[in-house]
Amino acid sequence: MGADPKEHLSLKYKEKEVVTGSLLNFLPSEGALAKLVEMPILRWDGEVVEVVDIERGAIEYKKLFRREIGGCSEEAKQNPETKLTEIVSGEVGDLFC
Repeated sequence: MGADPKEHLSLKYKEKEVVTGSLLNFLPSEGALAKLVEMPILRWDGEVVEVVDIERGAIEYKKLFRREIGGCSEEAKQNPETKLTEIVSGEVGDLFC
């Protein structure tokens, strides 16, 4: 098979139009989306949460991550070499000891 367009089967046949209208017509309410404030907030596991619970959950998860993944124990908090001295936004240094 070469570069000659006459040799390509995909160019020899005219495609049939399958959908003649807007794809939004196939969606509920003709594709109208709910307002963001009307949509529930879901955690990673599918549980519905309130906005105030998101920060609380993040703090608890950070503690768990530091302990189980980052190797940070209660003793590590007291050790001057592993004690967190500065939190930098966007950095992960405070998650590991």
